Amino acid sequence: MRAILIMSANDLRIFFSQAGNWVSLLVLPIIFTVVLGIAFGGGDSDPENLIVDVIDADQTQLSARFLAELRSLNAALVLCPLDSQRVDDPCDLPDVPLTLSIGLERLQAEGSNALVLIPSGYAEAVENFTPLEIEYYSAIDPTSPDPVRQTLDAALQRINSALLTAHVGGAMLDRLAAQDGGDAAYIDWRDSFVTEVYRQTERLLAQRPPAVNYVITGGAATEDAVQGFRQSVPGTGSMSVMFTVLGGMA
Repeated sequence: MRAILIMSANDLRIFFSQAGNWVSLLVLPIIFTVVLGIAFGGGDSDPENLIVDVIDADQTQLSARFLAELRSLNAALVLCPLDSQRVDDPCDLPDVPLTLSIGLERLQAEGSNALVLIPSGYAEAVENFTPLEIEYYSAIDPTSPDPVRQTLDAALQRINSALLTAHVGGAMLDRLAAQDGGDAAYIDWRDSFVTEVYRQTERLLAQRPPAVNYVITGGAATEDAVQGFRQSVPGTGSMSVMFTVLGGMA
């Protein structure tokens, strides 16, 4: 036993004689604790407003419904200038009509999070099942998550689902007509059939329940999530102890 204690004391003497080991044992854990405590300090858990400048060049019922779809998918979106009438007026727009140049300037100055341009002819393109591009501008790094872009893609996916279903119905009729010798009698009711398929698909999509149903039940209030220094102090401490113990075991 005496030999083991002598060997252990000698190893500890050699270990603590190196300044770098003192840094790894004392200095680095303190730095990690402070940095992680500040970085994960948390704050208000409610979603912050995402300012989205919208230029609706179409000004139709379908374009308005598209914007309403964006709102329903993400409550954090603030669509400007549509939401400029709010009491707090989060848009802070100039007293001139919103244009593409003004929207790009606001985006570069971080006055907004994104810019969406619905071109003229949007409703006509949807009704005639023709492709149309919606312009989207964002200052967020393309490699980073973009909540506005994700919401926009979700809304377009819902619209495109109805369009795809209508296209499949029309293609099916065309193929059946070709197999029957090209009878043109179906042309009179083909367009109405495709339109009805599109509207029926939209109705079914609107009735679809949400993917996530968040419900808060009664009971005692739970504590706030562990974050900030309440997380970094025990986390960094246990990690440092683990590394030291593993090194000592070796």
